[in-house]
Order: sequence, then structure tokens, then C-alpha cells
Amino acid sequence: MGKAHLEIVKRALIEQIKDLTSAIDSLKGELMNESKSALGDKHETARAKMQLEMERLAALVANKERELNKLSVIRFNEKQSAVQKGSLVKTDIGTILIAIAFGKIADHGFMAISDQAPMAKKLMGLEKGERLEMNGKFILIQEID
Repeated sequence: MGKAHLEIVKRALIEQIKDLTSAIDSLKGELMNESKSALGDKHETARAKMQLEMERLAALVANKERELNKLSVIRFNEKQSAVQKGSLVKTDIGTILIAIAFGKIADHGFMAISDQAPMAKKLMGLEKGERLEMNGKFILIQEID
């Protein structure tokens, strides 16, 4: 079960990388057109802004690729009695995949969090039926996949 959810996160990351790469390519095209047209300070300012945006997007792509690599090294055990990295944890507040910081996965009814997130740290090692306290609320672990 957790493995299927991991694939959903991988596909979502790959889609984000494609979108970011497409945005970079679009900016490159605009930059080429800009260099063929106007001259002067406005021209240089526009080029500088486009270049900064391309650098920002490239950094996001690199970050997403690092996250994708982190997903590829997660190993799944068929039966997990305790929460660990790669676990799909069903709780009374929702379903959580302990993998990378991604957030809610649209249309799939779960969220992915980093194993370094405060909630993940509290979940680690707990078993089905146990509770943890988070921000003054108690959360019941209903199932671990």
C-alpha cells in the first residue's frame, strides 16, 4: 500500500519538474526575443529579472530532483509493526506517508511528510493502536502499511 502511494508522490514530483522545466524554457525563449528587440536600461532590467527567475526555477528543479532521489532509496517491508520511514500511517485525522515533505496529494486523500517533520518524529516507532499528542490533540494510529 505504501509503495503505491510512494509512486503517486513520484509522479507528482516528476510532473512538477516538467512544469518548472517548461517555465524555464519559456523564459529562455522570451530572453532570446528580448535580446533581439529593445536597447537601454529597461531592456537590461527586464533581462536581469528574467535571468533571476530562471535561476530561481532552476534551484526549484534541483530541489525536486533531490527529493525524487530520496524517494528512490526508501525500502519497504511487507509487514511493518511500527512506524518507520516509508510507512503509510492511517490515523483518525488522515493518512500520512512518511517520506519527503510534499504536503497533500490532490485527489488521493493522503499527505506526504518528511521523516524529519515534528509529527513524523513523534510517529516513529509507534504501533497500531497507540496514540501520540500533537499540539494538544491526541491522534490514534489505526493502521500501518
